[in-house]
Amino acid sequence: MYWVAKILQVLGLFITLDGLYVGIRLHDMQTEVLLLALGVAIFYGGRRLEKSLRA
Repeated sequence: MYWVAKILQVLGLFITLDGLYVGIRLHDMQTEVLLLALGVAIFYGGRRLEKSLRA
């Protein structure tokens, strides 16, 4: 279960970076903000899962 949390964190980071790429390269702010919010939510979910497994 620990690895699932880490995979979620890495996936969240990649989605956030992809959103940054879309915003810079394609000048699409709406998609950039959507991907940023999605990436942060996935990363935060993985972080919460990791913390719950340690307790």
